[in-house]
Amino acid sequence: MSREVNEEYAKYTRDVVDKLFTTLSLGLGLEGHVLKEAAGGEQIEYMLKINYYPPCPRPDLTLGVEAHTDLSAITILVPNEVPGLQIFKDDHWIEAKYIPDALIIHIGDQIEVIFLALYLIFHSIFLLVLLLHSLFLFVLMGDY
Repeated sequence: MSREVNEEYAKYTRDVVDKLFTTLSLGLGLEGHVLKEAAGGEQIEYMLKINYYPPCPRPDLTLGVEAHTDLSAITILVPNEVPGLQIFKDDHWIEAKYIPDALIIHIGDQIEVIFLALYLIFHSIFLLVLLLHSLFLFVLMGDY
């Protein structure tokens, strides 16, 4: 692949990631920019890794990759017809089905950590507001 092709592909991939960050943020009830900013904003580092896995004549002999999570924020996979990718769901490994012209989006460890941090912050603020509201009512009731 030429450098120009890689650069153009990377530009479109960044656009997809930006849309994913916005959609995930909005889906969580946040402003559209929150997850991207929490992941590094304009300083986010993108890594393009190109692997090619040709069909194996003896798939029963392949070892594959151990079960793992992705340390990244978001991983975008461009699959092909070669089977093998599995997803752990409901205590079972299931094969990710190939859908032509589709991308596989994996939410990585960084998004999970960011979400947990945001949840704890918002949950704490909500509890603080409830507590202050309760104290305010208590003080008002005590004065009358």
